Amino acid sequence: MKQTLRILVILALSLLVCSCTGYRAAADREAPLKLPENFRDLHLRSVENPTMDQGLEARLRSTLRDELTRRARVLWVPRESATAYVDVTVHHFTSHTSLTGADDETIKSNASIELSAALVRRSDGSLIWSSDHVGYSQSFSGDNRAQAEATVLDMAVRRMVDSMGQNY
Repeated sequence: MKQTLRILVILALSLLVCSCTGYRAAADREAPLKLPENFRDLHLRSVENPTMDQGLEARLRSTLRDELTRRARVLWVPRESATAYVDVTVHHFTSHTSLTGADDETIKSNASIELSAALVRRSDGSLIWSSDHVGYSQSFSGDNRAQAEATVLDMAVRRMVDSMGQNY
């Protein structure tokens, strides 16, 4: 009986520690981003989107603006009022079937994106910050394509903004 109680206590403590660690990692990902004060008035100057998805640019602009506003407390301003410009490049974005069944029905599909961004000083065009290529991929099935595409975009933008915080 004593041995069983000891095992249960150890198991409960292990689960508690694991759950706290996971919570902290999620909290760190959502941590505020500290940008230099003089580069908080931003203008999203360009999104280079070589893909065939015409709605991707609008979704990307919205997602990036929301993420930077929430985490870095930036102010999005007209081009002539900005202290810095943000330029984003989509290197690839795919959403396709990766596995079909015997009757050609879709069993599994995959959505993925890879992108990068740069923060450029408006006054002289010098580079303030640039990200490496950042990506995210997710498998999905059935009619979950739109949700998977939204998730990969959101997660890639979060990773990109996370990398922005590591360079200051």
